[in-house]
Amino acid sequence: MIGTELDNYTHEFAVHNKENAMPKKRNVINTLLILTAIVVVGVFAFSVRLEASANSVAILRAHGMTCGSCAAKIEQSLKGTKGVASVQVNVSGGEVVVGYDSNLVQPEAIAERITGSGYGSSITQVLTPDQYATMTGKSLAAARQGGGCGGGCCGPRQ
Repeated sequence: MIGTELDNYTHEFAVHNKENAMPKKRNVINTLLILTAIVVVGVFAFSVRLEASANSVAILRAHGMTCGSCAAKIEQSLKGTKGVASVQVNVSGGEVVVGYDSNLVQPEAIAERITGSGYGSSITQVLTPDQYATMTGKSLAAARQGGGCGGGCCGPRQ
């Protein structure tokens, strides 16, 4: 009798534990999935570059630009600068217009980056975005105007 009762108890205990193990296993799997999702979202959140907002506009004169490749070189050197929100290069006018966050970068540092990329540069004007828009009729968000060399290696400007 005792052996039978012990067998029944052991069987009931095993069945009870098996039934309880399934929800626990599901909970562990769900918890792992949630943690994985949180990690993935966190990685993506940190990998997204937050764009700087421009509260100032520097107009610089760049010396030695001859073609669109020169403009691209200047744009690339400035786009990697913390605080730079937009870059517009006009090769034929020798002008670089940079929208930037004055709390993160100063126009002198922008000029140094241009000089460091192989072109002499000097600051012509520093304006607010509104002053720039009033003066030129263009916003900083406007597409690059007047890029390219206007002839020579890049072909005639249309």
